[in-house]
Amino acid sequence: MFFHIYRAVAREASGERCFDILNGIVRFHRLQLGPGIEEAAEYCAKVLKERGLEAEVKVYRPDDSGGRFFCERPSPNWECKEAKLWMWDEDRKEYVKLADFEESPVSVIQRSCPTPEVGMEAELVEIEDPESEESFASKDVRGKLVLLRGNMAVASYFAVKYGAIGVVTDNLNEYWPVRTRWDLPDARQYTSFPAYACEKLFGFVLTPRQGAMIRERLARGPVKLKARVRSSFSPPRVPVVTAMIPGRAREEVLLVAHICHPKPSANDNASGSAAAMEALLVLNELIKGGKLAPPRLGIRLLLVPEMGGTLAYLAAEPQKAPALAGINLDMVGENQELCGSTMKIEYPPLASRSFVGPLLKEITAYCAEDALVTGEQEGFSTLRWGAFPYSGGSDHYILSDPSIGIPTPMINQWPDRFYHTDLDTPDKVDKTMLKRAAAIAATYLYFLAAMGEKEALWVLDMALCEAQKALIECCKNLLRSKDGWSSSDAAERLRFLAGMNKAALASVARFVDTPQVREAIEDAGRALDEVCERLCGRLSKAGKVYDLEGCGDNKIKASVEEAKALVPRRLVPGTVELHQYLEDMDEETRKEYFELARLKDAKNPEYLLYYADGESTLYEISRKVYWETGEDILEYLMKYAKVLEKVGIIELLSKTQQ
Repeated sequence: MFFHIYRAVAREASGERCFDILNGIVRFHRLQLGPGIEEAAEYCAKVLKERGLEAEVKVYRPDDSGGRFFCERPSPNWECKEAKLWMWDEDRKEYVKLADFEESPVSVIQRSCPTPEVGMEAELVEIEDPESEESFASKDVRGKLVLLRGNMAVASYFAVKYGAIGVVTDNLNEYWPVRTRWDLPDARQYTSFPAYACEKLFGFVLTPRQGAMIRERLARGPVKLKARVRSSFSPPRVPVVTAMIPGRAREEVLLVAHICHPKPSANDNASGSAAAMEALLVLNELIKGGKLAPPRLGIRLLLVPEMGGTLAYLAAEPQKAPALAGINLDMVGENQELCGSTMKIEYPPLASRSFVGPLLKEITAYCAEDALVTGEQEGFSTLRWGAFPYSGGSDHYILSDPSIGIPTPMINQWPDRFYHTDLDTPDKVDKTMLKRAAAIAATYLYFLAAMGEKEALWVLDMALCEAQKALIECCKNLLRSKDGWSSSDAAERLRFLAGMNKAALASVARFVDTPQVREAIEDAGRALDEVCERLCGRLSKAGKVYDLEGCGDNKIKASVEEAKALVPRRLVPGTVELHQYLEDMDEETRKEYFELARLKDAKNPEYLLYYADGESTLYEISRKVYWETGEDILEYLMKYAKVLEKVGIIELLSKTQQ
């Protein structure tokens, strides 16, 4: 069904061209937000226009939208001219340089405030637990620099509250199995201050080796540092590059990549932006050359500051044509051997109710074995890839939110040994991988944009097969689980999954709505129901029993009863980063937020908003999250919902107020 599209694209796509675009992008210090990302945006728009597309850079200002884009409050624009950090060496009787923005733009904490022109000298104080207020309160940090390793969104708030003038961090997150701190002893990790701290603190990033050295010196006695930062802030400007292949209908499909991050940030995410540009350019050339027919739906490219740019575009352009689906390219260019990465096809959440994840998986499977991309012998691909459930963390988590309604899978490479460090350089990029990503994305987009009845019926069959496999796999997992379960709960889970997959099958009609397609959707739904009921019967005979709500814990039972009585209703569309609301919180709510930040119970708290339809209770939402992810996080969701209510994101209705 998509094979002729893919082969036409693969013949024209060029990894060399992608790599040239990438090298153009990495020249800019592309922090959100500032002059560097605007320069990079102008560069990308220029490349698109030179190759025949109409492209422009739109700049959005939150003041034009009431100070926010939905729930997003952008940080101010930031420009850094100089940032240096020195340590006094008592043995040599001189200052020794530890960090220099000119040598490594990642060595300064992004959005650092300026120091006096001559710099500042201050003592360094180590904070053992930077996510605990007590660690700051128990030490005299006023007028000093603090050394820490932890959550900067939380730690910087306490640093400001207790009077520190700056932060020094030797954070280097570990990603098993490809990276520990000592795999990259001389790397610096990309670190930013949140909005509430960015005009109150300056800071620097040390390598693990430097961090160990300076901690050893602190153990022997006081450490004195000197810092100089020349930086400035201005009102936020959110640049978004947009280009379009027009369709015959008003609706569109979206191709999204984020263009931001400190210089060089090659794989994250100059690679996604470069591959996205190549995908749209190749499609445009094939259509203009008559090798592909003009599509029915428009195909729109968005290059954005990550997440904030997507929210700005959606909030500021409500009159734009509705997008029926999207694809997000994030970190697509890795040399897999150097980076330790696997190409990841990440599905949208079940709440997006769409067939697009399985479609992208099918296209990728074909690409993985196709010699046109790599010149390899047919059937001997060296690509390491897999399809994975939703995990969020990039622009697809905004687009797939039901309040936005644009189901969006992601192509990503993970894990990455050099992720968010100054070692993420173009030599870690593979040109063939760039071409693969561009070809897969272009095929997916054109297939959706040009889909007719024949293609829609094929998609239905393909998606039905995958949905049936998902139900069977769920049943198998239950049968081999070490934990107990009740047959009634198992049946609820299977029927929930069947219902969500039936809605995904029905979404085909958003693209092609004919009598034959509608009949096929009904047939597919009945087939899925039949499989579901057979499996429910099989599990009932298995006879395992476990009281999932009981355990005799009165606190748990009370929480369940409270959750069954509360119905969250969204007041604002779009996702939310709670740390942006810290200054708006009262002291009690702030403490509740910090407690949540310390908990690791919920990997994706946005599920609460995804299922907050104004009808489901908190308890029902917690069960849906459990059935989709395996995370039983009722207590976390209760606390999270109450904080969201206090900052005006949702309201909690009683069951009787529905």
